[in-house]
Amino acid sequence: MEWLIANKEWIFSGAGITIVSAVVFLLKKGAKDHAQNIGGSTSSLNIQTGDNSVISVPSNLYAASNNNPYAKYNGTLIDFFDEVTEDKPLDIEIAVNEKGKVFLFYNRPLAVHLKRIEYFLQEKSLVFLSERNHRRDAGLPIGDCVTRAIRNSEKILLVRVNESLQPQNQIELPFKFYE
Repeated sequence: MEWLIANKEWIFSGAGITIVSAVVFLLKKGAKDHAQNIGGSTSSLNIQTGDNSVISVPSNLYAASNNNPYAKYNGTLIDFFDEVTEDKPLDIEIAVNEKGKVFLFYNRPLAVHLKRIEYFLQEKSLVFLSERNHRRDAGLPIGDCVTRAIRNSEKILLVRVNESLQPQNQIELPFKFYE
């Protein structure tokens, strides 16, 4: 509730209303149509504001690239989360408000302590780094408008939401952007 009060200007802005409306629509539409599941057999999630893609999620969570010289991928992003099943998929969305603050919304509890979030421009790869230096590619190719907005960010606010999209907790982490 504190998060809602602290971010009420953003939530009621055009971008905030668009993103919140899209999230509510997708959750009501059903997890099988618009969410990632363990097998990666569902369709892509693609939220748009105007002509610019905010985020697009591929149909496969296992799509990690090994071209990243800094990363060694063993496993998938769902290794970093608890309570992920075929009936309860992991949903992740990234958004930027007008002030340039970067938010990452997710719906399952974290199973690890995260050190930071990284973005690799060449691969268009969002990577989660744990405190034990394990990396997992999120499988989230991010649209150009969000990529431009996150380029100068040094922090990212991770917000866990419940099924009703109410914030459960939030964590601010360092954010590293690799050109």
